[in-house]
Amino acid sequence: MDSQMPPSDVTPLEEFMREGSKKSELVHRNPDCTDPPYLKVGDPVFNVPLLPTTLCDVCRSIRFLPLSELSDREILKARTCYPDQTLWAFNRILFSFHQPSLEALYKSSEDGCHCCILIWKNAFAEQDFSPFEFCAHDPIILDHSLGMKEVVWQPGWFPGNGNYMGIHHAGKEYGWAQLRFLQVPNPMTRILQNNANRPSSVLQNLRLAKRWLATCWVNHPKCLQVRIPLMPTRVIDVGPSDGSRSPRLCTPYVQTRYLTLSHCWGPYQIATTTTANFDDRCKSIPMESLSKTFQDAILVTRQFGMRYIWIDSLCIIQDSKEDWAKESAKMCAVYKNALFTIAASRASSGNDGLFTSEKPILHTPCLLPQYGFSTKGGNQFHIHLTRDPEPRDLGFLKNDLKGPLYDRAWVLQEEKLSHATLAFTETGMTWECSYSMVTSQDPEGMDDNLRQDYLKYAIKLGDRHSRMPSVLRKERDDFKAQNPTYDERMLKTQFTSKRTNIYQEWSDTVELYLLRKITHPSDRLPALSGLAEATKEVLSDRFSQEKYVGGMWLYDLARQLVWTTSVTHFHSRKHMHLHQKRALENLPKKRRSRPPELYKAPTWSWASMHETLVSWGMHYWGGWGGDWIKLLLGKTEWTPGSSNPYGNLSSAALCVEGMLLSVFVIGKDDPYLYDITPAHLRETSPGEEPPKFVNVGKLILDEEKSLEGFRDGEMGGAIVELMPVISNEDGDQNIDYKWHVTCLALVKTGLGDGRFRRVGLGLVRDLDYFHDVDRREIVLV
Repeated sequence: MDSQMPPSDVTPLEEFMREGSKKSELVHRNPDCTDPPYLKVGDPVFNVPLLPTTLCDVCRSIRFLPLSELSDREILKARTCYPDQTLWAFNRILFSFHQPSLEALYKSSEDGCHCCILIWKNAFAEQDFSPFEFCAHDPIILDHSLGMKEVVWQPGWFPGNGNYMGIHHAGKEYGWAQLRFLQVPNPMTRILQNNANRPSSVLQNLRLAKRWLATCWVNHPKCLQVRIPLMPTRVIDVGPSDGSRSPRLCTPYVQTRYLTLSHCWGPYQIATTTTANFDDRCKSIPMESLSKTFQDAILVTRQFGMRYIWIDSLCIIQDSKEDWAKESAKMCAVYKNALFTIAASRASSGNDGLFTSEKPILHTPCLLPQYGFSTKGGNQFHIHLTRDPEPRDLGFLKNDLKGPLYDRAWVLQEEKLSHATLAFTETGMTWECSYSMVTSQDPEGMDDNLRQDYLKYAIKLGDRHSRMPSVLRKERDDFKAQNPTYDERMLKTQFTSKRTNIYQEWSDTVELYLLRKITHPSDRLPALSGLAEATKEVLSDRFSQEKYVGGMWLYDLARQLVWTTSVTHFHSRKHMHLHQKRALENLPKKRRSRPPELYKAPTWSWASMHETLVSWGMHYWGGWGGDWIKLLLGKTEWTPGSSNPYGNLSSAALCVEGMLLSVFVIGKDDPYLYDITPAHLRETSPGEEPPKFVNVGKLILDEEKSLEGFRDGEMGGAIVELMPVISNEDGDQNIDYKWHVTCLALVKTGLGDGRFRRVGLGLVRDLDYFHDVDRREIVLV
């Protein structure tokens, strides 16, 4: 063999990559690839002088006083704010009289008073005022109610952390709003004051984010990357922090920490790497050739003292199907191993950049220097006022995330897989890691108990949930010990194992995922492959490896199978507001279809549907269960359609042991199911009335034309097979209809091999219909 020929196990693409890497001018073993010092010791802010506040004289003198400290005229004005309040409750409110008029408040905000800016922007900026209302001498009144544990006001009183301040325009119905009090420690106060300073820039504002990262690194054991993880195949070397050298694409030969970027590609062409420009990318990527979002991401990487960032369009060769398939299968590791992900939440395209056009002061808590206290340990705390964020601004606490980025299907796995995320939103920044959730408005963090995404945090914390019976029994025993008053019936409906919570979160995630937009419908499974790989790690241990086939988990097969395309009959209440939001967008309604030429998954998988929403409804709620089907794993087969084992399939056959009940289907839009007895199958004599059909339930079709070719010419109906999958002794109410058994509705493939394909879900009224049905082996394709 010619010595110059590459080894037989090296593909042409890999050989191409090797040659390109040799030509790169990068010094891969950069001497400055050590961790920035602030990761270990925190941001040294104790010696930074506290900048003067940007407050007007009125705001510097804000003092909340009880009615006993007010004049009679002030009491009358205050009473106009609460005309219907009881006397007892009114006496527990503290008041502070602010600017004498709207005109004075507006002028002070324009002059740069931080507190007046917050009050004007949150209470009055969007109101339309007549010249008389604007100039009238009706004061702005601030109020705060005593807490339940505060009996009376004391001269040394200061606002409690998280309590609210009401804003009123005396006697007017408009303008009522709230701001929230925060108790902020001295080091964070110094950073916030720097952001509130008039000349403050968006890059200076990153000091707050560096503080969040340092806090995460020092105080969160599970967030700490003790070992430097493996790096992606390629990364962007952003060059020195001073920007003296252009970024370049490189194949790293050392392990060091790196960042990732989550962004919208948008309608405009962004910089990509192709086989034609690969060599040039390895030499240099001029900043001016990059979109605004990419430029900002590189600046942020440099500001954090990091050297590498992974950007999908630059680090994956876009015109190579082989490279795309190989790298998309590594998404799980790419995002999990990054130090954190930069999320361009507000940007709908690369032209928008990371940073909002608004100045940092608009989203920074305002220091009230007249209030403050020290703890017994000597720690100083300062009282701040901040905008109370809307739930959607909290981003990661809800699935209805705010910003164009979260309309993208690909981004969902990036959110859930990232070790930590620094999101740039219209209202500042948001940091989320395994332990904390902080925003520009609430820089000290939110209660961890608010987070209920079991899957997301199981991935972040590296949890493993075994399917061993002993582990499941212990979970149930622990739950029973915590709830000693529960009887067996209550335990059955209220207890769910940790594994079941993960499966339910997966189904919820798929529902949310299908509500998002994707350019190529064939990417539906590849765009979830990283999350599927991470979920498999959570559900596997050394005793048992979870099985994933076409978007479905085989060890939770019964519940996984009962998805439906009809949100009329089923819907997850968790995402119903998103269904309504999509309806308001007046998007063209797409037909529920399963084109055979676009095969991605078998008919029993939700992924077989083309651009169609699905839902699992309430089937993960307590009470639904049963052992109607048994997985025959040894006879179940599937073949991946590419090198990505979590991507599209080329074929799959699921083998189970179960029952089949033949029923007759009549109707089109909302067809009913009727029992078939031997009397229905025999021919009737002349003049004899045919036996009546007995209604046994309803059929919910996957596609509008699922039964085409199967209907009887005379009666207009069709015969389908019902395979019971899951049941509930108490049943479930669906509008005016109640059912106890959920079945797969199947028809034969017509190939003569005894295989079946799914056409919908059958909802059966009574368990008794299946008492005399024998179990058999069934193959679904």
